[in-house]
Amino acid sequence: MEIKKIGTLLHANNVGYFVSDLKGNLIQPEWDVAVKAAVGILRKDIPGIVSVYVRGSVATGRAIEGVSDIDFFVITKKTTRDVYKQRAYAGLSTLNENFPYVSRFDVGYYTHEQILNVKERVLIKLRAVCVHGKDISGEIPMLRPGRDVCVTLLGLEKEIEQTMSEIQDGYYTSENTKAMCTWMMKRLVRAGLELVSERQKAYSRDLFVCHEAFCLHYPELEKISYRAMELALYPEDDLGQIKEMIRSLGGFLVQESKRMALI
Repeated sequence: MEIKKIGTLLHANNVGYFVSDLKGNLIQPEWDVAVKAAVGILRKDIPGIVSVYVRGSVATGRAIEGVSDIDFFVITKKTTRDVYKQRAYAGLSTLNENFPYVSRFDVGYYTHEQILNVKERVLIKLRAVCVHGKDISGEIPMLRPGRDVCVTLLGLEKEIEQTMSEIQDGYYTSENTKAMCTWMMKRLVRAGLELVSERQKAYSRDLFVCHEAFCLHYPELEKISYRAMELALYPEDDLGQIKEMIRSLGGFLVQESKRMALI
């Protein structure tokens, strides 16, 4: 299984703060067409939009055909009702035929007030670009390495407990285990970078550089971290292996982050 050694670290500046390096439109031209089509649907179906952001590999200009999805944050004046979300979901689903290189279109909905007070504000501030409406990133305080950017670590213990409970209850089958595997393993690899963010004075969501930075400080965990990265990119449906990864690497990340007072 080939893992491309790609990705970048965002380093803190000389006064200790992060400044986003996503200046201008870095979105690849063919992906920009898909983004605009999706924004058109969101504008039509979701009332009271303040801003639409794209995050992830598309925002950084490193989307991979057939692998990358397009992740949106939709910021609204009021809480978006489910009926509107369902309508937008149906509209976005029709785009897959026109843009087969996009693995899927994913949307997170937040009110303007919510996004300024939840962990996802880190992604708005550092790893997303505004593609419609008002850029509110300036309303989010400057962020430092360490606790400020613990997006994944903050909720990891509860996510581990819930996932293990769902496995125990037989929730996962051949149809949905691989999706869970990808999601959970990405969480573990990215949490590894957050654990060492203050020591590295850096932040990233890119899996390979997250793995690399983590292993600089915990070389004894290099094999299991690499395996988590493999399973994130090439998921399997072996629940026994997934549980062991969650217990060992996930358990370590939670305990170590508590020891360091990050959570």
